Amino acid sequence: METNLVWKYEPKQFVAYLRESNYLSLKSHGPIRGWSGTRGVWVKTIEELRAAANKNIDDDVRLIVGYTEVNDHAEVYVRRFWWIRPWDRDICRNGPYATRTPHEAVKPSSIVINCQSQPPDNSANSTERDWNGN
Repeated sequence: METNLVWKYEPKQFVAYLRESNYLSLKSHGPIRGWSGTRGVWVKTIEELRAAANKNIDDDVRLIVGYTEVNDHAEVYVRRFWWIRPWDRDICRNGPYATRTPHEAVKPSSIVINCQSQPPDNSANSTERDWNGN
């Protein structure tokens, strides 16, 4: 059971969407590192992500925005986390996701513990209205 959401970055700054994935962890709390053994680089700051976007770096660069902590008693924990890439809409307005979303995208305002996140408004005109419950 999820007990806490930990945000490294304020989720309200990501209006369009965040990518959501599950992570198998040996720890029930504390930071996660993203998938191990996959191609790509997990950067530590949003500034590094923006720099990658500005340089049109073709590498698989990612940034973890937030993650869950759990209180289950298990050997392995399933934890959700949210992340972005340099070409995602809130970083690169004219990128490949200017008018569509990746398959793992969720509406940031729908993220709560122990509930399934909702898909985003697929339009390029997503606004902060979702944060106000409209």
